[in-house]
Amino acid sequence: MEKKKIYYGWITVAGCTMIMATAMGIVFNCASLFIKPIAEDLGYSRSAVQMISTVFNIGNMAVSFLAGKIFTENNIVKLMKVSILVMVCCYFMNSMVSSIYLFYLIALINSVCMTLLTTMPISFIINNWFYEKGGLALGLASMGSGIGSAIFSALSGVWLTTMGWRNTYRLLALFVAVIAIPAVFFLVKLRPQDMGLEPYGKKAEGQQAAQNTGMSAKEVRKKPVFWILVVIAGLLGISMSAMYGNIAPHLSDIGYSTSFSANVLSVGMVALTGGKLLLGRIFDKVGVRNGFAFACLCLFGGLVAMLFAKSWIALAFLIISMGFGVSFGAVCFPLMLPAVFGKDSYRSIIGIVSAVLALGSAVAPSISGWIYDSFGTYNAAFIGGAVIMAAVTVIVWLVLPKKENEIK
Repeated sequence: MEKKKIYYGWITVAGCTMIMATAMGIVFNCASLFIKPIAEDLGYSRSAVQMISTVFNIGNMAVSFLAGKIFTENNIVKLMKVSILVMVCCYFMNSMVSSIYLFYLIALINSVCMTLLTTMPISFIINNWFYEKGGLALGLASMGSGIGSAIFSALSGVWLTTMGWRNTYRLLALFVAVIAIPAVFFLVKLRPQDMGLEPYGKKAEGQQAAQNTGMSAKEVRKKPVFWILVVIAGLLGISMSAMYGNIAPHLSDIGYSTSFSANVLSVGMVALTGGKLLLGRIFDKVGVRNGFAFACLCLFGGLVAMLFAKSWIALAFLIISMGFGVSFGAVCFPLMLPAVFGKDSYRSIIGIVSAVLALGSAVAPSISGWIYDSFGTYNAAFIGGAVIMAAVTVIVWLVLPKKENEIK
């Protein structure tokens, strides 16, 4: 009896998961662990070091905004290959510099590389491979960032204490190299047609035509609801960064050890790993309006929990909230936009939304750093983020369509 072969699209998904686990799980999600060690060792203010995250998000914003022009039908994987090689070299260089301005330059380069390597190109590739089960495939790929963050946040907490931040950068760069480079060069393929395959679940011609209905990018940009969602993306970027970007330094400030703070971040990433898959299922079952509002409420809850983080109950709630409340760029917007506007415009409009999301994330670290330097605590940042999320939840509920009105 002939053994059934695994559809290669799932191997591509596995490669994308490996990329997300390192390029995003290490380079981006572990960044907050280095804020306090670098500031203390080199004598910089907390806000100056947090500006590294701001620069990173500015680069992400710029490249995301230009994504429609940068990415073509054929160059996606080629750009990913160049990006991973540059990223490994630059991330390793973090261990060799002492000037804050060199940290900013490295962050800018790495931000460009990460944008050309992770969420956006991966969503394009998965759309090429899957007509059906695209949400599952995207969830599996996106959960890589949670897996990588969970593992390497815990390891980094130990390494930072025992070996210092420079050697920790070197070890993490090594893991990015040995995991992500083979994935990009040997596992990820742009489209099934290049391998003589058809997209998973491809419909008959008539069905496929119906499946691709929706607005053009030009029509979408004329819709007020699109620009409302763009503004919401910026507010979400601010709120997510206010919570996630300050977890490790805030917990350390209120009395927890560096290792424990890193472990909380690590456990939160485990929750995020499962949360991405469950959030995709929630979107499928109850629609984008209910699913998006649920994610917003989780982020609101996480920000409130940060105010009471000395309590174990609040820490537990924070971890649960992280599972669903920081997946807007990787899961929520990629699933919501096609349901509201159709698939035809997705490649053109996701760049705008991602850019504004990154803009919000870029602004937040500087605000948080200024708040800390002024008041000696991040609490005002958490309160402001919670207020924003309360308003966003209401707006989302009002402007997004009910499940029966979504574009299929």
